[in-house]
Amino acid sequence: MVVSGIVYVKYPGEPAEICDFGCFLTFEGTEGWSYFAEADSSGRYSVTMSPGTYYVEDWTFDQDWCGMPPVVTPATIVVSGGSMTINFTTTGCIVF
Repeated sequence: MVVSGIVYVKYPGEPAEICDFGCFLTFEGTEGWSYFAEADSSGRYSVTMSPGTYYVEDWTFDQDWCGMPPVVTPATIVVSGGSMTINFTTTGCIVF
């Protein structure tokens, strides 16, 4: 199954904008499958995945650098049948 869409970044107090710097998402499946996708300069990503439930995280930046780890919405997706379009919004890496 192909999952594709656009990744947006929403910093506190700012409107969401397209991630044009290569946001890197990981998809960890409850059945043990793992996938990743990197957004291009227009924020678009595409990844071929097996059916299942996946937890989504933003690993664009090393988590050790972030004062607050990024939060991705939706944080969980269910992949089933054919192509799916899912847009994600991440809070990005917040450094204190």
